[in-house]
Amino acid sequence: MGALIEMIRGIRNVRSEYEVDPARRIKALVQPGNYRTLIAEHAALFARLAHVNEIAFLAAMDAAPAQAASVVVGDATIYLPLAGMIDLEAEQQRLSKELDMLISQLERSAKLLGNPDFVNRAKPDVVERERAKLNDLSARREALEKRLKALQG
Repeated sequence: MGALIEMIRGIRNVRSEYEVDPARRIKALVQPGNYRTLIAEHAALFARLAHVNEIAFLAAMDAAPAQAASVVVGDATIYLPLAGMIDLEAEQQRLSKELDMLISQLERSAKLLGNPDFVNRAKPDVVERERAKLNDLSARREALEKRLKALQG
C-alpha cells in the first residue's frame, strides 16, 4: 500500500509542478512492473485520490510516450500525457522564462563565490549560505531543464 501512496503523491506533485487545475481529471499510462495487482485492486481509490479518469496499463517493452511527465516508484513508471493537462506552448514559454531568471541568479551567485575578496572577507556563515543557494539553484535548474525536455518530447 505504501507504493500506491507514493504513486499518488508523485502524480499530485506533477500536477502541482505543471499547475494543473485540481478538478481536472487526467489520463495515467502505467508500466506497472510488480505493482499491476496492487494498482488493479485499488484502481478506484487510485483514480479518485490522484484525480485520474483513466488508467491504461502499458507493457514493459512499450516506449515512453512523447510529451509526458513521469513518476517512478520501484519498478513501476506512470506517464502523464501533458497534452491533455496543459497548454504546451504556454507552459514552454513560462518555463523558459523561469529558466532564464534562474540562470541569471546562478551566474550572479557563482560570480560572487568566484570572487576571492568575498570569500575571504565575508563571514563564513554568509559564504556557506551562498554556496547552499548555488547548490539549490543548480538543482532547480536541472529540474526545470528536465521539465522543458519533457514538454518538447
